[in-house]
Amino acid sequence: MAKREKLYASVRETAGRLLDEVKDRMPDKAVIRSFLCYDARDLPEGPLPSDYGEADIELQIAYFAPESMGKSLWLIEPAKLRDQWATFKRVSLTAPRDDVPRD
Repeated sequence: MAKREKLYASVRETAGRLLDEVKDRMPDKAVIRSFLCYDARDLPEGPLPSDYGEADIELQIAYFAPESMGKSLWLIEPAKLRDQWATFKRVSLTAPRDDVPRD
């Protein structure tokens, strides 16, 4: 296995363990669960719906950049997160997923 492949495998394993810890520690927190849209292990089988993860992204925006809070206090930029999510879906989630480890 090449160094790059080992690094990617290690990163995937570490990220998976981190996600498992978060799920175990805070299973009832909707905003925490919303980050699971990034977890490739939990992707539905077959083609992804075109709106996959959109509700999760909107929940993150509502939590980290509520309209009632001034823009200077926002922790994220809503437009940037939406753009980045669209790019992430186009690049990552539309690629072949045969190599995604599933438990």
